[in-house]
Amino acid sequence: MESKRFALFIDYIESVYSQRLIEGASRFFSSKDVEFLVFPCGALNYLGKNFGYQRLAIASLINKKNIDGVIFVCSSQETNSTTDQIYSYLKSFMNIPVVCIGHDYSDYPCIVNSCDESMIQLAEHIIKKHKCKNPAIFVPKTPSLDILQRIKTFNLTIKKFGLAIANDNIIKCENLSYNSAIDSLQNYKKRFGKFRFDSLVCMTDTLAFASIDYLSSCNVKIPKDILITGFDDEDNATSYSPTLTTINQNVEKQSYYAAKILYKMVYKGKSNTDTITIHSSTIFRQSCGCLSLGSDKNRYKDFKGKEHLDNNANDGFVELSQWNYNKSSMIKIIQLYSNLESGILIDDLAERIEADFIYLKISKAVVVLFDKPVATDKFEYFPMPSKAHVLSSFDSEGNLHFNTKISRSSFNPNEKIVPDGHVTTLNEMIVSSVYCNSILYGYLIFKPGPLDPAVYGIAIKMLSSTIARASYSYEELKKKQQLEIENINIKLVSVTDEMTGLLNRRGFISHGKETIENSIRNGKKGLVLFGDMDGLKVINDTYGHAAGDTAIKAEAEILKSLFRSSDIIGRLGGDEFAIVAPDMNVSKFLEMKKALEEKCQLYNEKSGESFSLSISMGCVEYDLDDDKADIEKLLAIADDELYKEKQLKYRNRRISNQVL
Repeated sequence: MESKRFALFIDYIESVYSQRLIEGASRFFSSKDVEFLVFPCGALNYLGKNFGYQRLAIASLINKKNIDGVIFVCSSQETNSTTDQIYSYLKSFMNIPVVCIGHDYSDYPCIVNSCDESMIQLAEHIIKKHKCKNPAIFVPKTPSLDILQRIKTFNLTIKKFGLAIANDNIIKCENLSYNSAIDSLQNYKKRFGKFRFDSLVCMTDTLAFASIDYLSSCNVKIPKDILITGFDDEDNATSYSPTLTTINQNVEKQSYYAAKILYKMVYKGKSNTDTITIHSSTIFRQSCGCLSLGSDKNRYKDFKGKEHLDNNANDGFVELSQWNYNKSSMIKIIQLYSNLESGILIDDLAERIEADFIYLKISKAVVVLFDKPVATDKFEYFPMPSKAHVLSSFDSEGNLHFNTKISRSSFNPNEKIVPDGHVTTLNEMIVSSVYCNSILYGYLIFKPGPLDPAVYGIAIKMLSSTIARASYSYEELKKKQQLEIENINIKLVSVTDEMTGLLNRRGFISHGKETIENSIRNGKKGLVLFGDMDGLKVINDTYGHAAGDTAIKAEAEILKSLFRSSDIIGRLGGDEFAIVAPDMNVSKFLEMKKALEEKCQLYNEKSGESFSLSISMGCVEYDLDDDKADIEKLLAIADDELYKEKQLKYRNRRISNQVL
């Protein structure tokens, strides 16, 4: 039987939560003849101000030709996205079996975690055993559904004892980072002068670690003055002083069962919509006072008070040694990749990259670059280019080394993630986007070693920056070193829309402006048209993004067939098209619009597709007055006319439906 390939869709690899998910799924797949890949795709609805949305581009590699099944982690996406948004994205994996972790969707098999019992135990414990009367909770400002459920359960439990959390004792931080937590605690102290609670229940271990550190610096004795609890049972929970009372979600067990279900679905071909609930465990340590500060750090108590040996506890010496090793590795990669003024060329980078990776204990890696870098605005679904090549690869496990001096032939990443012969297997490798600012260069596939995941995350980012700069000659780099990398890169990026072959927004604005100026110089007027496909979102949601792509390409071909070679046609993004048509008047536009409707109808009758193709258009005339020839202003006016056209269509449909 042919071996299959499975993907784990997570947000980031650096978190303990993600690492445990990887470990659980790996443990199941390790005994099977399969390949297991990890796709750290970032946040679906990325809210940051930088270019982190580029991480999502690698999700386009997850198609039926490349991947046989997907484990999709919903819980970590719920901070930025609604469950409906996540569900809509899940539908883009057409014909690929999917198992969800973290949320119960009725038409997918799901692994969900129940923390209710553990939160009840924790709340009862701090009130009944430790006599706490004034609890506080520590939460992010935008909590996930899981965190909201934890808070609800905690509040309902303490209510049974006649207690409630005062509004001032709900401490919120901007995000789940350590520094953000410290800032929030400092603000609390500045506001009230002291800590007005006897227990602090933190919604993550990171918040708890920050609380232990900051309160201790304020001469608060933990747990004597204030007891602190966390949530996650991170590895550091046993090395902190005091060791942390927390809740273990049994994350490895969640992904293990997800992998098991997915494996059966793929190999047995049976649909599955079961939901499996994994229950959390409460872990009592020193920070709540259940164990003395001088007790063995490798021990904990369960809810019944029984003491256990923690086999996963960190050894302090091992942890310190690992920290020093990671620190030296970080210094090394900074030296390797941040010294970009040396003007390294792309071929030189390909020659040296294997040695750099081996130093970071990466046993195999493949760097794939698109034949043409892609400039991207924020996207939900990235159209993967059809041409890419391998810049460099090595596989020390299989003794494979790519000759970087030979011709790098193109391949289609939509049909194969990596060409044959570069690595013996993709198993246990991570796929990451290679990007710098708004420019997407390709992707990197690597098998991580024993270093902290943060080391590999930073190394990938530095590699991306190096590739960006290595795309130019040393002489050009020196001439334009005062410009930002994105402004330089943009000159190498094609002005053509990859999907349709039309001009992209940048190309359209540039060529459209030049065309209008030439037209005015010759004493001629013309039109600027703005078009918006009807119902593309419905097509995507109903039939999948592949159908949406087909619709966009078909519309582009119809536009190319109708307009003249002298007209400038562009796809501005998504379902929006624009045309600059010199020497065309409104009367001619109305004829063209009718012909456009007929072409769309003809396509609908003959294409055999389930969707219907349609487009609405608005137009505005430019004249010889330079003040009325600004292409951006003209597009805005044409967009207003398009809106009127959309409204008219809507009213006509409503009247037609009423008549029927």
